[in-house]
Amino acid sequence: MSEYRTIKTEFDSEGLLVQALEAICTELGGELETSLCNDLHLFGWHGQERPETAQYVIRRKLVGRAANDLGFVQKDDGSFGVIISAFDSGADEVGRGLHVLNQVKERYNYLNVTETAFAAGYQVLEDVDDLGQIVLSLVSF
Repeated sequence: MSEYRTIKTEFDSEGLLVQALEAICTELGGELETSLCNDLHLFGWHGQERPETAQYVIRRKLVGRAANDLGFVQKDDGSFGVIISAFDSGADEVGRGLHVLNQVKERYNYLNVTETAFAAGYQVLEDVDDLGQIVLSLVSF
């Protein structure tokens, strides 16, 4: 059984985090599981219930065949931590949970930039460069 650990993140807006999680879950072909009470149990790759609980969970079937659930839990300071197994936080292809977590971070950051820019009076234009990277430009309106 793989040990779970909580990773500190920069997720400090619950609304943006939920939007990012829902978008990634949809792209992966499923739905985000949510609870107001941080009482959703995480499940390991054999389907066994773990003692760790979270408010938002990306189920293992969306993360990968041999993966564990990813949990997101609100900390005392209002930010969110990620509960991820040691197995899934590996840097190789087996560490699929880390790959999904990085997708969530990218989506969260994109949403954060566009919301902040809009609040400051800018429109965000998106383009893709020759390397396939997304380039954002701000235009005042």
